Amino acid sequence: MTAKIELAEGDSVRAEKLLVEIPRGDHRGEAFFILASLYEIQEKPDLALAYYDTVVTHEKRSDYVSLAQFKKSLLQARVAEPDSTDSTEVDPAREQFKLAEEYFLSFGDFGRALQEYIRVVDAYPESEYAPKALYGIVWLKKYRLNDTLWGQDLDSLLRLYPESKAAEEARQLLGYEEVSSDST
Repeated sequence: MTAKIELAEGDSVRAEKLLVEIPRGDHRGEAFFILASLYEIQEKPDLALAYYDTVVTHEKRSDYVSLAQFKKSLLQARVAEPDSTDSTEVDPAREQFKLAEEYFLSFGDFGRALQEYIRVVDAYPESEYAPKALYGIVWLKKYRLNDTLWGQDLDSLLRLYPESKAAEEARQLLGYEEVSSDST
């Protein structure tokens, strides 16, 4: 897709023009999702919400519907004015973690899932989702991305969150002997 190449080369204006022109069909849901994500990055939430909403309401056959719905909800929560009568609070660490899980489990986009897990660890290191995200990083690097540096992330998990359930699961799944032999 030419628009993706334009985005990769940094020409978002040309990419936007190409994405908007994609006719109804297999790739339009993806195109509109990319546009929404681009507008979200550019801090244009109204445009981002409009495109996420378009994917959700008009592109029912697209693989991007559930992810667009999730991103739309997350963005709405971020830009909504706090309502004093609303007792529910959005947990940004949880939402970021759920986004990573969505990329990983629903789309099999391991690279993007890794990026989102890293964001959880970097932005919310004190949250209950940080050790879970770090475990996700270890697992993705070892089993899906064949990244030889997974041992460093495991060491971080065991050092920073030694009593967490994620650390316990990592010890059980990977075995401590395997860690020291594979990561050196």
